[in-house]
Amino acid sequence: MKGRRGNVRFTCRYCSKGFQWHSHLASHERTHTGEKPFKCPECQRAFCRADGLQCHMLVHNKKKMYKCNFCGKGFNDKIVLEKHIYSHTGVKPFKCEYCGRAFSDSLSIEKHLLVHTGTKPYKCQYCVRSFNDSQMLVRHIRSHTGEKPFKCKHCSMAFSKQSALIIHTRVHTGEKPYKCPHCTKSFSISGNLQRHILIHTGERPYKCSKCPKAFNNPSHLSRHISKLHAPQPHTKSPESYAYQEPIPEPYAPAPVMTQQ
Repeated sequence: MKGRRGNVRFTCRYCSKGFQWHSHLASHERTHTGEKPFKCPECQRAFCRADGLQCHMLVHNKKKMYKCNFCGKGFNDKIVLEKHIYSHTGVKPFKCEYCGRAFSDSLSIEKHLLVHTGTKPYKCQYCVRSFNDSQMLVRHIRSHTGEKPFKCKHCSMAFSKQSALIIHTRVHTGEKPYKCPHCTKSFSISGNLQRHILIHTGERPYKCSKCPKAFNNPSHLSRHISKLHAPQPHTKSPESYAYQEPIPEPYAPAPVMTQQ
């Protein structure tokens, strides 16, 4: 690069084009190298100049012309904004005629009504199963295709459900968001917390069907059944000790003869 006093000019090392400002030269040279350091936080686009990114951001800002008065979040659809506002106000104007449950938007109540009517419009193309929720169908289809779109960024594992990925990620991060209200223990899975709380409450919901015993952990119930109630190999049943007919007379031992 060259520079001289007075009308300072910087020369491009790729095409010899001259510029008065070094910043202009730097942005120009990116047209040769293909470097695009200015990335849009809303989408995947990137730009070689800062003003290019600024112009692009106007597209996103224009789309989000409906602003929430509670949190400032922007939306590009008025109906979506109205639905979002219900999350702040707690208003649920759509009530189910069957059970009285209320919902904040019409789409949610339409999906809920399928539970009552028994309608399952979403049919699997691989088997005879059908579902009343489109997302349930999507998750089910992955059991046929083997697709695992949710990939762990810490290791090579992948999952068919996002919830499974979230639980797995906590193995790496050590996060345990489910805290016991009775002690200081915390858990990475909500089900583990629920079973732990039974220790504090004394509740034993897992009851043995063969005797009066009950347990606060399903694994304890399984171990109890396998130890005490499972059939034992190579043992006689109670029926084997029942009364047996006497041996027929011809086969009975002869009486011992004694000499007179």
